[in-house]
Amino acid sequence: MDKLLKYLNGLSKGDRTQFVRACGTSEGYLRKAISISQQIGLDLCINLERESNRAIVCEDLRPDVDWEYLRSTAVKSNLDPMATKGIEEETNEENRREADLGYRQPADPKKVVE
Repeated sequence: MDKLLKYLNGLSKGDRTQFVRACGTSEGYLRKAISISQQIGLDLCINLERESNRAIVCEDLRPDVDWEYLRSTAVKSNLDPMATKGIEEETNEENRREADLGYRQPADPKKVVE
């Protein structure tokens, strides 16, 4: 999470706003997650990695996930829809927990309130 904080702090306000919207979240959500060492969802990890051009990588955000295995089986998952079933179920469970705790990520990045 240190890399995420450093990355966010290195962006201008406008760039941060654009970055978090592209990731489908808000700056407030990310800063709160960082401050309480909250485990963020898998989808958000992937979005953060993609939108930061790998300045932030999933392995740093969620070391508990076997990203190496997932990356090596990405081609297979395109052929086998059941290959990602466990990940989808985990993500759905995390989203339910976040909603219960009031940490739900905004569904529509255009509706992010700064």
